[in-house]
Amino acid sequence: MQTSLHRFLLALVCLLAISANSFSRKQFYENGSKSRPETLNFASSSRSIVDLSGNWSCSTDEGVTWTDVLVPSASNFEGKVIFTKKFDLSSSLLTSYSFKFVAYGMNYMAEVFLNEIFVGKHEGGYTSFSFLVPENTLQVGNENFIRVVVDNTLNAKSTLPLRQQVGGWKNYGGILRDIFLVATPVVWIDDVLVETESIDPKIVKLSVQAVVSARDISKLTFANHTGPAIMSYAVEISEKATGAITGKSTPLFFSPEANKDMTLQTTVVIPTAKLWSLDQPNLYMVRTTVSTVDGKVVTLVDEVKLQTGIRTIGKEKQNILFNGAPVTLRGVTWTEDSPDHGGALSYEQMEKDIALIKNLGANTVRFAFHPPHPFLLQLCDQYGLLAIEEIPLYEIPADILTGENYRTLAENYTREMIRRDRNHPSIIGWGLGDGFEASNARTAAVIEQLHGVVKSMDKRLTYFIAMSPENTPASSIVDIAGVRLSNPDVKEFKALLARWKQSHPAQPVIVGRYGKAIETGNRNGYSDPMSQEAQARYLFQRYDALKESAIAGGFVWGFADWRGDRPMLSVKSENPDLYSYGIVEYNREKKVAYDVVRSMFLGEKIAALPIGTHSVSSPVAYVLLGLLLLIIFAWFLNSNRRFRESVNRALLRPYNFYADIRDQRILSNFHTASLSAVVAVTFAIVVSSIAYHFRYSTVLDYALTQLISSDSLKGAIIELIWHPIECIAYGGLVCFAWMFVVTALVQFFSLFVRAKVFLFHSYSVAVWSALPMVVFIPLGMILYRVMESDVYVIPVLVIFSGVMIWIFFRTLKGVSIVYDISSVKIYALGIIALAIVGIVSYGYFDYAHSATAYIRFMISTVIPAAN
Repeated sequence: MQTSLHRFLLALVCLLAISANSFSRKQFYENGSKSRPETLNFASSSRSIVDLSGNWSCSTDEGVTWTDVLVPSASNFEGKVIFTKKFDLSSSLLTSYSFKFVAYGMNYMAEVFLNEIFVGKHEGGYTSFSFLVPENTLQVGNENFIRVVVDNTLNAKSTLPLRQQVGGWKNYGGILRDIFLVATPVVWIDDVLVETESIDPKIVKLSVQAVVSARDISKLTFANHTGPAIMSYAVEISEKATGAITGKSTPLFFSPEANKDMTLQTTVVIPTAKLWSLDQPNLYMVRTTVSTVDGKVVTLVDEVKLQTGIRTIGKEKQNILFNGAPVTLRGVTWTEDSPDHGGALSYEQMEKDIALIKNLGANTVRFAFHPPHPFLLQLCDQYGLLAIEEIPLYEIPADILTGENYRTLAENYTREMIRRDRNHPSIIGWGLGDGFEASNARTAAVIEQLHGVVKSMDKRLTYFIAMSPENTPASSIVDIAGVRLSNPDVKEFKALLARWKQSHPAQPVIVGRYGKAIETGNRNGYSDPMSQEAQARYLFQRYDALKESAIAGGFVWGFADWRGDRPMLSVKSENPDLYSYGIVEYNREKKVAYDVVRSMFLGEKIAALPIGTHSVSSPVAYVLLGLLLLIIFAWFLNSNRRFRESVNRALLRPYNFYADIRDQRILSNFHTASLSAVVAVTFAIVVSSIAYHFRYSTVLDYALTQLISSDSLKGAIIELIWHPIECIAYGGLVCFAWMFVVTALVQFFSLFVRAKVFLFHSYSVAVWSALPMVVFIPLGMILYRVMESDVYVIPVLVIFSGVMIWIFFRTLKGVSIVYDISSVKIYALGIIALAIVGIVSYGYFDYAHSATAYIRFMISTVIPAAN
């Protein structure tokens, strides 16, 4: 009974606000809450609830097979999932109440059917929503049937959020948060907004606005009254801690109309009010009521109690003002994920996280990526933590963001977020985006539009997080100018921060995130850049720079490790989709950085960090294999005259060489096969060396994400990049396979020419055309070391590209000779064919994945941020 009451009361939080993988990769992560929290935001004695949480059936194959699952839960499955459940309704509920379907969050697209009658559709996975249930939809008894169809498929063009990039969050599917049917009276309070009108030393004035909805008002009975129904709206405010009533409003009389909403507003005066603060989070209960007035008889019809606090938020020049005084945000980012619950965290886990953050000495939580579960904001209210939350406009190209439909999606998302959470005193700012193309004037127009939406609904501050401190007109529109700074060099970090602050002289400046991903379990000392000690040292140095710059604050990136959709290149890990930026592990075990961050936030002395004995070592595979290749190739050259002559002629007199192949002059099969092995391994060493050099590159990581739609394939490539021996082995096999593909193509097209071409001809052209690759044999041993000097990186890439182009034209020349066709024609046909393949491939990527938009985004935003 108590659990059901808790579910009911917390449901009303959402109803009033919204109306205006563990490493084992299990299919569903269950919420697992033992009970609903004791302290809740809303209460009402005039309503009832039908809790739809619990056992459901689900199908991922359009109803062919069914599986039992607990709801709420988070699914690793991407695509459409059908959920069904039967539930019971009593006759007393059905005859006396109207019904609303309420959901805290379903990701991403949700359709709801009750007894196979369509109730509503919602787009957006992290804002709560409700639908009014049509009359005569529900029935008495336990045969009521609910069907919810949830599809979490995201794309690169039109969903909000877009298909996630590296560093984003896991796109869990399913019914992530609680769902209910709420039974309301025929006239009910649908939304409540509490705002502070004025704060004086002795008096506080609160404006309390309510939206009152009505259905069949004929069910209202009046014994002493005829004519239109008369009702009263009243507000009573009390201290939450003591229950003492501190203020009441004068009743406001109104006449409801069936199937219409009315907005009613009144003012309540509170003498000697206690402000909500970080040290003393004083809360008030606001009780709003609507009652029938029948002569002198006043009968309660509906009431709502909500929790709020009294405080002021503002800005002055480069300061954020909290209760009239400047406040520096000592923040940490929080992501909704855990190994036991996925994206459907239990109430117990949420409270444990907030308690750990409070103990950390932080005063602000940035709920990154998307609006959090409403209970988290309630915890911030109770623990005395400031909060900022944002809509999921994350790393979006300007060409997509500025589309009319996408702007509408973003505006609706913003309205839903604010409408749900604006009564929380902990919230000081609304986020309008993170890391998208902010230097574009068109994106600035979108930010201006969203900023206007926020200001039309709420007085709190707006913020935007730029990816880099370049020219960002969008950041000048919002109240707080945020920026990401993750440069590993402290001196440059300070310089960039100073430049960002100087470019926003009239705005508070924050660093939206600063952090470092590390190898899980690495305790080698801070001399190892991937160790826990290096992460702790990194955070301390950046925090010291933030204090020195005297900006408005910054946010550690982040509280706990979390999972993302895209595997991450820049950290060597057995789980590349686990983003290890957190100061606690994915399972909430504290890292070294937790205690260091706690000491720096609280101004305590930081314990000395061990330096360790880490030293940079080069992969020996390059040296050993390169030396072996050099010995083998040199032995072939020196011990076999025919092979030496073939190499010389293939490089210096290619026409004569390919003519000999065409005329079936003797060319050793053994030599050709041996050369193919040498070329394949050399190619693999070069590619592996280049890839290994760029293993920390965010640009390469971003490019791989765009080019490879399969996360498992990208994860396999990342694994190879970090393991040179495996990379060389697979790279060699790929090169071998490519030679056979070229052989097959040459043989196939020979069917359309007069010359007689044998399979050996085709294979010899494919192999010996790649002979220039051997120039990299001596370089391959030291290429990784050479590229450690930035001055040689571009020349190496240019030389490698030049050799590949040379091989391409040598192949065309060989084909022209064995086909006995003019080389000019073959060159033209080859270039045209390559252009067609390129155009078709690019056209596909642009159509399916908006390639042009993402290339522009990478050039304008990702590359400058990486540099």
